[in-house]
Order: sequence, then C-alpha cells, then structure tokens
Amino acid sequence: MREKYTHCRYYPLERISFFALGLAASVVLPFATHLLGPGGDIPLGARLLPMFYAPYLLAVRIGYLEAVAVGSFAPYLNMLLTSRPDPSNVLSLSIEIAVFAVFSRYLSRWSGGSIYSGAMAAILSFFIVTIVLGERLLCVLSPGRTGAFLETLMIALPGLIMLVLLDCLLKAGRDES
Repeated sequence: MREKYTHCRYYPLERISFFALGLAASVVLPFATHLLGPGGDIPLGARLLPMFYAPYLLAVRIGYLEAVAVGSFAPYLNMLLTSRPDPSNVLSLSIEIAVFAVFSRYLSRWSGGSIYSGAMAAILSFFIVTIVLGERLLCVLSPGRTGAFLETLMIALPGLIMLVLLDCLLKAGRDES
C-alpha cells in the first residue's frame, strides 16, 4: 500500500492528523497569547504572530498543502471561538498566512535550511498580500508614508524573532538526525 503514495512521505490519514494538530495549535497558541494580556494599544497577537507558528512548522516539516489549509482556516476558527482577530482583518490574515506557508516551504528548501527563512517568508507574504489586496498599498508606496510599512515590521519584530528561533530549533533537529 505504501507504493501508492510514493509522492509524499506520509499516508493520507497521517496528513489529516497533522492538519488537525496544526489547526488545534493555531487556535491554542493565539488563545494563550491573549490570556497574557492586551499588550498596550497594539494586540499581543500582532506582536508575537502566534498564528504563524503551526503553519510554518507544517510547511517546513510536512508539506505546504497542510500548512496552507491550516493558515486559511485558523483565523476564521479563532474569530469564531475568541472574537479575535478583528472580523475586518480575517480575510487578509487568512490569505497572508496561506501565502506565508507557501513562501516558508520554498524558502526553506531554496535556502538550504537558512535560519532566516521563516522571518523572510513572513515579511514577503505581508508585502505581497499588502500589494495584492491593496489594503495598505498607499501607506507603503506613498512618499512620506513608507514609515507605516516599517512601523508594522517593528511591531511584528518579536514574532519575526520567534520564527527565527523556530528555524534554529528545526535546523538543530535536522543536524542531530
């Protein structure tokens, strides 16, 4: 039976299990982050990016399809269960995490396991979703308003650092095996 699925490392049931586990993690991690407190006028979730961790791990270790699915569903499930993220941001966040998952997969393969692939994928996905959806495009490209893009990156800096730490942990796990 294993011969039938030679194009991937896992059986379909295992892949569904990874999807379910990733989706659960994408709900539990933001919920735990919200329990830490509001974090000032900017939500702590916008700083730490907890919804990105499980899709990143799935993209790098399992496959991008599971990661894209988790990234697409997690914001909606979180909104239904916790009223976070803000309903006006759910669609863009869902697309951003899905694009992030694809970038993560290919950047981690292309870079040969660089410890910065997760952070690079997050920045690229944010920029591409911004351009595609046109949400913050004027803020990014307007003269004198390019600071808004840099300000958003500075807000997310702790989350980007967490993605680099996840990269380091994954690289250490690959080196040991």
